[in-house]
Amino acid sequence: MPQSIVRARSIAARLSALGLEPHLKRDREYVRVEVTPPNSPTPTVWLALLAALEQGDQFGLHTDGQATVAWALVFNEGPPAPPVQRADPQP
Repeated sequence: MPQSIVRARSIAARLSALGLEPHLKRDREYVRVEVTPPNSPTPTVWLALLAALEQGDQFGLHTDGQATVAWALVFNEGPPAPPVQRADPQP
């Protein structure tokens, strides 16, 4: 089993232990773990949610005015390298 799946399932298990219902979405480059956070989480639950998500390579929160989704990405090959900054060529 790919390491990215193992890590994503581990994140999902931690979220499930909080009583949440995580969903895994596989992509060619990563596995995305998504969960709808509780409306009014206690500080303990919120910190546990963040601790689970930060096990991913990237994580965040998306709100569109209708719904909120907390997510974590686990890259198949590790996180992508940051873009290289190049100076503009001088004439």
